[in-house]
Amino acid sequence: MGGSHIDIGSDTRERAAMPRSFLFLQGPISDFFDRLGRALIARGHRVHRVNLHMGDRLFWHLPASNFRGRFDDWREFIGET
Repeated sequence: MGGSHIDIGSDTRERAAMPRSFLFLQGPISDFFDRLGRALIARGHRVHRVNLHMGDRLFWHLPASNFRGRFDDWREFIGET
């Protein structure tokens, strides 16, 4: 084991540096998602939140979408988000 080097690909660092998109759904009852979203934005990533009920809106202070449809409407709603 000692001294062994594993090549995981030369483009790994480039891929890690590329902006990514994160979709936040339900999470803990705290400001954790809001703080995490802000940290991701500060690093150049995109974040989006879908609120499923009023409780989801309490701690998220960034832009978000509110889903008020039926379960059958979910797939189309997410596809447009």
